[in-house]
Amino acid sequence: MTDTDVRLTFKWVDGVKGLERMADAWAALARRTGADIYATPVWVLTWWAHFGRGKTLRTLVAYDTQGQLVALLPFMIYPVWLGPVRIRIAKLAATDPNTVIFQLAATETALKNSCTEALNGLLGDGRAHLVSFTPASEHGTMLAAIRDGVAPELALTDTPAGTHTVFELPDTFEGYLANLSKKRRGQYRRDLKHLQNDHGLTTRMVHPDAHQFGDFVDFHNRQWQEVGKGGHFADWPGSAASTAIWQMPPCRGRKSGLSNSRAGTAPLPLNSVWSRDRPAIGDCPPDRPIRNWNASALAKSAWFR
Repeated sequence: MTDTDVRLTFKWVDGVKGLERMADAWAALARRTGADIYATPVWVLTWWAHFGRGKTLRTLVAYDTQGQLVALLPFMIYPVWLGPVRIRIAKLAATDPNTVIFQLAATETALKNSCTEALNGLLGDGRAHLVSFTPASEHGTMLAAIRDGVAPELALTDTPAGTHTVFELPDTFEGYLANLSKKRRGQYRRDLKHLQNDHGLTTRMVHPDAHQFGDFVDFHNRQWQEVGKGGHFADWPGSAASTAIWQMPPCRGRKSGLSNSRAGTAPLPLNSVWSRDRPAIGDCPPDRPIRNWNASALAKSAWFR
């Protein structure tokens, strides 16, 4: 079945309260479609609680003929001054210029029509003067769906914006080791044995409770304070969001950044490395080895009416 064969019912949800009520169905859709963590309720709702001030949240939801949720696209709308002219921009919610999204919370057959509806809805009722999906990766599914679904009367700006790195990660650290050459694998094991024998190196993987996470934050901040910095959890506006994001339940998605977390209900696990009963490394998430990467093109894509 193609996207043109699918009959969808669309609905707009305004504000955060309606999305909170849909969190369970949204999370199930994200798992079913393999959506990036940036398109999941735990990320968007946490981000919005800390950074949503001054922005308007408007979300397109799509249902199939059976009433099943098949797409959920949240947008944040905010004003920007271009000289003396004030315009309103709509952008995928809870993203920034460094957030590259590969997979939205939308099924393959609903993605194109949902993107078309979102563009028409945001621009057609005057709520936004411009809709931006920057940066969009040629490696993902979103950009092609948007290009195919853009209406002829919309003015399109679609330009290359460089490249980005994609890490293709195995599910486990042992899987990573298996992909190494025999020589490199042997060297790693010899080095590990040396650290264990000579320095008493041990590792502990925990799903931290509030007290354990507090200890981790203190340790992390002390490392940075030794070089004159406050630490990731203390020295920038909105840094409290870092604690909330690290403690939110994992969500399985594309293997990129936090989206390689295990499915479950416990917070993101910490892999603590200890030497002679003293913490050596405290903020290294497990099972995130770098195996290989692909340079994938980025595009700056925006639509005007």
